[in-house]
Amino acid sequence: MPYQVLTLNEAQNVTLTCYLYEKSPEYPNLDKRPAVLVLPGGGYAMCSDREAEPVALGFAAEGFHAFVLRYTLKSVKPWPAPLEDYENAMEYILAHAEEWGIDKERIAVAGFSAGGHLAACAACIAEHKPRAAIIAYGALTEKTVALCGKDIPLPVDIVDENTCPCFVFGTRTDNVAPIRNTLAFTGKLDECGISFESHVYSYGPHGFGTGTPAYNQPPITRRAARWLKDSAEWLGEVWGERTFEGYSEPKFGRRTTGDLDAYLSLSCTYPHLLKQKGAAEAVLQPVFARIDAVLKPRLTEGVLNVICTWTMHDLLPLLGYSEKELSDLDERLKVIKNAR
Repeated sequence: MPYQVLTLNEAQNVTLTCYLYEKSPEYPNLDKRPAVLVLPGGGYAMCSDREAEPVALGFAAEGFHAFVLRYTLKSVKPWPAPLEDYENAMEYILAHAEEWGIDKERIAVAGFSAGGHLAACAACIAEHKPRAAIIAYGALTEKTVALCGKDIPLPVDIVDENTCPCFVFGTRTDNVAPIRNTLAFTGKLDECGISFESHVYSYGPHGFGTGTPAYNQPPITRRAARWLKDSAEWLGEVWGERTFEGYSEPKFGRRTTGDLDAYLSLSCTYPHLLKQKGAAEAVLQPVFARIDAVLKPRLTEGVLNVICTWTMHDLLPLLGYSEKELSDLDERLKVIKNAR
């Protein structure tokens, strides 16, 4: 695995460490791999080594190209310098994606503590947004962000419907970035309909990195070390799992429903599709007729009110639609613009 350290800003001591897979004739289907950009923590006063190489090499072991960004520290230049460093790093990675064999559509960011704050800001407001963000015990609410510096965005205030999917975790006993940071942030993700996964581990210190014994003194639950493999599998659900034949279909989209997407799909909710006219109405008329004839007479009003807020992907199997019928219907909807 080629390894190199690139200097992105000599004056501010900003570097990008690269761990890259070489292309091999033994697996030509992996000429383009997904990538993870790691953002260590340290309160913007340092970049923690335990949240740098060990994390990057963990993702490399899962088949990702991996990078570590050591961004500008607040003693050198205050915010938004770290976000500018992130933008420059992403620009550099994207510019060399073809050369390095990186799938541009599958680049995630993984940030820890202050790096988690940076990852969350990247997920919400960066020009070069990652396709997914992994946020570890991040500084996400006012009291914790205040420890990192002044005039810094609060991630809980900038989440919107354009935020990328997020994998967010921490420990219940973290006394530096209390778990209310994770809970508040995931609450905003849910409010905005953004896909996410969250884990609150029972006990462990702040800054546990990979969670392995080599980098942590007890007490810390052994399960905290599972986040890396869990997040890698979650990325496979977001982007589609990499198989020898190529990528499988993603398990879910960027948003929890398709109601705000540019085009329609079975990820839209039943009430939203009822409002569509024109071509969508023609495609869906037999579906609505089947719901009226088969489903509605069998359910109480209360149950029906709950079920009718589901996406069509969830609702139509109750009517006996086969996977092929669902796939065909989805393809017909995906060419119709969403009247939001």
